[in-house]
Amino acid sequence: MIRRPPRSTLFPYTTLFRSGIARVVLFIDGLKHNVTTTDRGEFWRLLLPGKYNVYVVADGYDAIFVNDIVIEENRTLVRNFTLRSASTKKPDEETTAIKPLANTNLFIHHSNEMLATVMKKYSDDYPNITRLYSVGNSVEGRPLLVLEISDNPGRHEPGEPEFKYIANMHGNEVVGREMLILLIRLLCESYGHNDTLTSLVNSTRIHIMPTMNPDGYENSHLGDYEGIDGRSNAHGIDLNRNFPYRFGSNKNAPEPETLAVMQWIKEYPFVLSANLHGGSLVANYPFDDNKEGISGKYSESPDDDVFRKISSAYSYAHANMHLGPKCTLGDLFFEQGITNGAAWYLVEGGMQDWNYLNSNCFEITIELGCHKYPFANALESFWMDNREALIAYIQQVHTGVHGFITDNEGHLLSNVTLKVKGIEHDVVSAADGDYWRLLVPGKYSVTAQHLDYMPQTKSVTVPEIGTIQLNFTLTLAESTTPLPSELPTPETIKVAGYANNDQLLSSLRQLEALYPDIVQVAEEKSSSSHSRPFVSVIMTNQTGGPSENKVHVALIGGLYSMQPVGRELLVRLLYRLAEYHQKNNAQICSILDSIVIHVIPSVDIDGFDMKFEGSCDYDSPRVLLSEAGNRVTSDKDSPPPVKNLLKLFDNFHIHVALSLETEGIFFRYPYDRTSMSSVDQHDGDIKTFFYLANSFVSSHEIMKSNNTVCGPSTPTGVIEGKRARPSIGNTLLDYAYDHYGTITFAAQLSCCMFPSASDLDTLWQQNEQPLISFLSASKHGVHGQVVDLQGNPLSVAEVSVVGTRRPVFLTKNSAEFCIVLPPGVYIIRVVYAGYEEQVKKVSISADSSVHLKFVLERRSMPTIGYHDYTSMLDSLKNITSLHPNIAYLHSIGKSVQHRDIWVLCLAADHPGKHLPDRPEVRFVANLRGNDLATRELLIFFAEYLASLYGVDDVVTQILRTTRIHIAPSLNPDGAATAATSDCQLGLSNYNDFDLYTNFPEKMNLKEFEPQKEVQAIVNWIISMPFAFSVAFYSGSKVLSYPFENNGTLKAMDEAVFRHLKASYANYNSTNKEHVVPCAPLNVKQTSDSHLNMQEFTYLHGSSFEVDVNLGCDRCPSSSALGKIWLDNKRSLLYILQQSRTGLYGSVRTISRTPLSSATIQLEGSDVTVNVSADGSYWRLLTWGQYVVHASAEGYFTATKVVSVFEDGATELIFDLKVNDSIYGVPRKTFILITGSATLIILVLSLFIYGCVVRRRNEHYGFYPLNGNASLFEDEDELDLYSSKDYYLNKTLTKTYKDDSSTEEDEEFDRRSHSRLLRSKS
Repeated sequence: MIRRPPRSTLFPYTTLFRSGIARVVLFIDGLKHNVTTTDRGEFWRLLLPGKYNVYVVADGYDAIFVNDIVIEENRTLVRNFTLRSASTKKPDEETTAIKPLANTNLFIHHSNEMLATVMKKYSDDYPNITRLYSVGNSVEGRPLLVLEISDNPGRHEPGEPEFKYIANMHGNEVVGREMLILLIRLLCESYGHNDTLTSLVNSTRIHIMPTMNPDGYENSHLGDYEGIDGRSNAHGIDLNRNFPYRFGSNKNAPEPETLAVMQWIKEYPFVLSANLHGGSLVANYPFDDNKEGISGKYSESPDDDVFRKISSAYSYAHANMHLGPKCTLGDLFFEQGITNGAAWYLVEGGMQDWNYLNSNCFEITIELGCHKYPFANALESFWMDNREALIAYIQQVHTGVHGFITDNEGHLLSNVTLKVKGIEHDVVSAADGDYWRLLVPGKYSVTAQHLDYMPQTKSVTVPEIGTIQLNFTLTLAESTTPLPSELPTPETIKVAGYANNDQLLSSLRQLEALYPDIVQVAEEKSSSSHSRPFVSVIMTNQTGGPSENKVHVALIGGLYSMQPVGRELLVRLLYRLAEYHQKNNAQICSILDSIVIHVIPSVDIDGFDMKFEGSCDYDSPRVLLSEAGNRVTSDKDSPPPVKNLLKLFDNFHIHVALSLETEGIFFRYPYDRTSMSSVDQHDGDIKTFFYLANSFVSSHEIMKSNNTVCGPSTPTGVIEGKRARPSIGNTLLDYAYDHYGTITFAAQLSCCMFPSASDLDTLWQQNEQPLISFLSASKHGVHGQVVDLQGNPLSVAEVSVVGTRRPVFLTKNSAEFCIVLPPGVYIIRVVYAGYEEQVKKVSISADSSVHLKFVLERRSMPTIGYHDYTSMLDSLKNITSLHPNIAYLHSIGKSVQHRDIWVLCLAADHPGKHLPDRPEVRFVANLRGNDLATRELLIFFAEYLASLYGVDDVVTQILRTTRIHIAPSLNPDGAATAATSDCQLGLSNYNDFDLYTNFPEKMNLKEFEPQKEVQAIVNWIISMPFAFSVAFYSGSKVLSYPFENNGTLKAMDEAVFRHLKASYANYNSTNKEHVVPCAPLNVKQTSDSHLNMQEFTYLHGSSFEVDVNLGCDRCPSSSALGKIWLDNKRSLLYILQQSRTGLYGSVRTISRTPLSSATIQLEGSDVTVNVSADGSYWRLLTWGQYVVHASAEGYFTATKVVSVFEDGATELIFDLKVNDSIYGVPRKTFILITGSATLIILVLSLFIYGCVVRRRNEHYGFYPLNGNASLFEDEDELDLYSSKDYYLNKTLTKTYKDDSSTEEDEEFDRRSHSRLLRSKS
């Protein structure tokens, strides 16, 4: 068959402001050719089907790296990218661009003395953002100087990541030390002047070590291109081969420089680092070595994606590193300028690997150029090539996930381990309870765990740009007896060497006598008259009690008679578990509450012969093949031990089995036969196999070390049987998995087949904790039951986990089942002939199991009849009477003809009350009175929910987490008319108004008086904080939402509507994607300015409403109502479950008082959510990251960034601070200012008044003279003031007047004055 080539793939490119960006370069990981956008920001890239990683780079914008873009065959993918400007200011502003270093004499080589002087200079010149310190000395006593650059130097700021650059590790590779000196100057001199660099310094604690090998630098020489003079330290040791090896041991002891850096890394919570080298041009990431010790073999770390991302960040920000230029023709070509260390060449004892494996720090090695010690005139070019890259790499420290870990009392917790599901590399929290975990964009499950606390797991979506905060609050674990590895071995099993068969049986019987409540020994008579009885032990809490709802785990020893280690360890384990249980150890009590442990210490008890003690190998393959463990079949000729063992598997459904064996130290899973296909093809089961296997291996010191002591080479300690050794016959692993669906393993515990008795204590110490961990992991998964509506068990139903091949067995009596599964999300499917199939989605956390109850309904048409108003009310009252704890009936108003509009509230506990943690959902029908089918659908839906509460776990969970409002008839008057006219009439209300379009456009009801029914509905919508609603109509077959496809809705809100619409449509058995034409309506139309109900709900009710049309026939025959119910039942249940997605919380004052006047507003949405009287709110959202504002009059607005996940609602609480400002000025400040101003005005007024009064007194007052003293101090002044002119002009022009003056006096003064003037002239 000729395969058609795939169609071309189109990627349109847009920016943050939806305007195209020209000359943006897109690099495809693994492909040499890149593409560039057009002037409009568009691009096209032809790709074959597959999965690709894309790196997007543009000048002036933050680069982004997008993982796992999937190109499907024969499909065109449209993918937009959004770039964020590298600065918040305009491109032409001075603070946006990084200025070049203009002083050309800076581009020189600095000796060690000059380097120390420069570092001290910047420390002295910028004391507010720098600190100079030394981490130790070199061999020759030179200090290893570090300059810290931060807005708070000298201390770790909680929540702020720490970063380091190290250069000149090889003394003759000098470009790095000069680049770091220039970087120091750039960061210091740009602080406060460049927004990007200022923000970087304010948000990051940066440590810069320009030289790690100052002694080697002294021995290097200018112009060295690829030499080795000065490469090593003063002892001749290459420092990048001097760290502890990952495999084996380093023959060279750590040098002083190495020890100093190792201690430095341990003291500071570094998150990201780079080691600057020379001699090539590439970013090199871990691992540098591999187990095989060969170069050219890729050595992938658990965080390979992260290392590729951060390496690419440097490479693509570099002027030409990403192009992969070669230094010589024979050099390797580095795709995108990055390489895995070992894939390039092997380095053992390298610093970057040691960082990753021994701290929280991710480090790469950056080769800055071909020339190791270039001449000074080349340094400026090096700087221009690397300047942006050095900054871009530091910015990578602000990616991934970060947060704080506290206990319930708010105390910060250090040394808490953060585990990311699927990535076998952990980080731990720092001293201040803060942590940082670099991750590529995507969805993750993160677990925080500490020995003294209960673990907590959360889901998080890491954005493509920036980081996201994820905090944990851990609960102190219950007081337990610690796992007492120090407890002595019980006296009852202290025997000299291996216990013989009689001693074994005696020990087990004594165990049962000591602990009868948890131990039961069974001795099954063998089919052979010469054989000993087949002995098994059941250990569980309350032996003899019901165990159908427990996981059954078989621990098997002596399956191979010449491998008796298992029988010895299992007897010790039984005694240890009994001791733990008696001491109320929480872990062991939990295991025995959840698990039935079947211990078969010695399957082939007759074959046990101590004469082979100390033997490490079988004499021949024939002897091995003759063992019972290689003859596990259902054949009648199978050996008696096998028949006895399989009889136990038949009597008890064994979910998990573990056989303890020897001949190697590793953990084996099916298949052993080479003819069988690998389990890896069944992803669901392989996850379970690896989850349980890792629970054992991770606690086993030898297995987890990845060192092949004996047996096959396995990097994880876990291996498929047929890869471990050639086919050895028909093993239990293969048979139990194929015939019973049992997850079966073999733990190979010793290199020797039959180790000497002196090794037993060591073997017990090595395996005690792994065995307990394995049992603890086995209890996780799904427990459930399948019944019919009457509660009768359906034991022949078929239960399966989608994606796994294991059969799930139901117990005969109670139809219960257990499925062992690792943490994750699963789909459980139940099928039974004659009943409706049920499918449930379940999420399993790391610390608990999930209990499900499937209630199957017969696949038969329910009988549904029509109600009139009275019988409808009777049905609603009957629901309330039968289910008073979950049902509450009330009226929201009356119709024109005074009929009540009834609403039935359904919720577990307090159905008549709004609770802050419970969303409100509305189902309404019959707004058009002749849509009678819609009314009957909701009446039956209400009866269905009420009757299944406490019976079906889906319905029960819905009613426990959601308050449902069901209004079957919003137009009871129209419905009454329709019932008497065969639905020909009654669409409108009594006043002949179509209520559907009678809702006010504005909330000012004085301008428009709606119909009484609409008035009641409006008041109901406004008064209740509905998360969403569903309205049912007839007249077509289509789902719709307001303003659909007309561009009115914001993208965020349209996404919610589309999600609700899809949630209903995808589970509906009828096609509602296309409108089915129906007869046009003949109704009285209202003004175009009015709204319909769903538009009003969105614009004024701050909620989302979708309309569901059931078909053209508004009142079909009653026989058709049952089918309408079956068509819509799953949709109704599924859309109800969407109420728990989005955002919820409360708005309070600082003193925790609810703020009922507050509103919630999301950036990108037109919906303003009004909080309830108790301060609570719900906002339906699709999953993603949002910016949320909470505001209230008289309070400062609070803004938070929050992530919403698809598997549950996110809680977000706002505590608002009182805004007591006046005209934007704080109240106290305003009072102080106004008080001061008033005082100043008062003082100024008094001063002016005093000046005026004093001036008047000087001219018109009477003053006493001191004896004969003159009025003037000197003669000159006396002459001046005595002159005739002065007297005429100064004195007589302003005559004195007192209150006693008369008109005659005034007339006399005027005449006198006239005479004087005449005499002067």
